[in-house]
Amino acid sequence: MENDIKDKIQAYDKFLKEASDAEIEYLHDFQDHEIKIHTRQLYYHSLFISLYSFLERKMYQLCRLAEEHQSLKIKDISGEGIFKYYKYFKKVLIISISRKSWA
Repeated sequence: MENDIKDKIQAYDKFLKEASDAEIEYLHDFQDHEIKIHTRQLYYHSLFISLYSFLERKMYQLCRLAEEHQSLKIKDISGEGIFKYYKYFKKVLIISISRKSWA
């Protein structure tokens, strides 16, 4: 889907550069072009939200598995979502997930 939209946007841009004013007025659909641009932006936003949600859910599942063997539970940690689970990893499980620990 992404490549298709990107190709159509590039084709429109090329058409606008090469076509005469009469051709543009007769053949080009500006509303369709705008819709494709906004659809692409919507696609990227929804992709980001989906990835964020996936990460949050997996972090929660890992915390739930680990808390069975810990005296401090997830509910005892302040914060919400990813930030809460990150804090649980760092403070309770003593797992560093920062970039520095990957090297």
